Amino acid sequence: MRFNDLSRMIGGASKKMVTERLRRLEEQGLVRRDIAETKPLSVVYEVTDLGDRCLASSMSFARGVKASPMKKITLSAKDLR
Repeated sequence: MRFNDLSRMIGGASKKMVTERLRRLEEQGLVRRDIAETKPLSVVYEVTDLGDRCLASSMSFARGVKASPMKKITLSAKDLR
């Protein structure tokens, strides 16, 4: 997906914020950044296999939470260790 399309899709976030988040995701191996040889040049982002697996796990977790009868979950830092 091209950067400008992605930025518009997110909405409400500055281009700087989107760039910073995408760089972080790229560093973590979740997205890949490519320069498209178009005129003008454009930056294209693609989800990696690792990113795809993480997304699938996150979506599965979110569906489970949404289906849960519990309305509020409180976790402390100790619970996350």
